[in-house]
Amino acid sequence: MIPYKTYVSNKHKCLVRAAQQAYVVALRGGRCEDCGNRHHPAVFDFHSIEGHHSRNVGSLYGGKLSKVLDEVSTCLLLCPTCHRIRHVEERHDTY
Repeated sequence: MIPYKTYVSNKHKCLVRAAQQAYVVALRGGRCEDCGNRHHPAVFDFHSIEGHHSRNVGSLYGGKLSKVLDEVSTCLLLCPTCHRIRHVEERHDTY
């Protein structure tokens, strides 16, 4: 059985992560920047417009919000489908 203190601590971390994610997605307009569709905040991906992320945005949630905001400032908010299409187009793959 998980000790209560650990459970509460983990529950708190999950809530902070979810709140940060929802906040950042709302700041970016809450819509995919390619197709314009709205989705649940957990669905969105951040696509770096300057090559590669210095860190995975998801790994920053739960830490300092300023670090998350710095990282996403150079990213596009995309739904998973549009994010995949972007990567395919960047590699110039064809079907």
